[in-house]
Amino acid sequence: MRTTLTRGSGPRGLKPPDAPSPNLFATAAASARAAAFAPLRLWPTPIARNDTSPAARLKTLGYLDAVLAARDAAAAGFDEALFRNTRGRVACGGTGNLFAVIGATLVTPPLADGVLAGIARAEILALAAGCGLAAAERSLSLPEFLGAEAVFLTNSLRLLAPVTAIGDTPFPGAGHPAVGRLMAALRARVARSCGVAEDVVA
Repeated sequence: MRTTLTRGSGPRGLKPPDAPSPNLFATAAASARAAAFAPLRLWPTPIARNDTSPAARLKTLGYLDAVLAARDAAAAGFDEALFRNTRGRVACGGTGNLFAVIGATLVTPPLADGVLAGIARAEILALAAGCGLAAAERSLSLPEFLGAEAVFLTNSLRLLAPVTAIGDTPFPGAGHPAVGRLMAALRARVARSCGVAEDVVA
């Protein structure tokens, strides 16, 4: 299910109405189970994530940057775009949060780098210790990110998508032990939350 909240209708111009009448609606669709835990190949887009914008940390309907980056990634033969912010730091994927396994530490960019506080992101940070990993939120340059042992993307539909390549740089994907442990832990967490067997999750 997806819920959307709008300010509602109002007069022309950018100034919000003094007495807004918000609209809240929801849409529902069958879950695409095949998307959960499916591997991805990332294409570094030259489009920058605007970490100076308040909207960078909100889930809004302003998807133009992600749409254009997704088009370019597909044209290059990749599944998803990798965004850097205005300072060149790794920010996010076009549709999810990014993580890197660096030694025994699981690193993800901080919210201040223009990152959405994703639901799956929070779950992975909470599961890290149980999978033998320290969790850290800190900035990452692209060279450091490319030098990680493993990389993955998270969102509520893909759950945890192991990355097998960023541009010309290959990664082990689900074959990395830490990624495998995190996938198993997240699958179990979702199954418990939904009251279903683990094999139903993906």
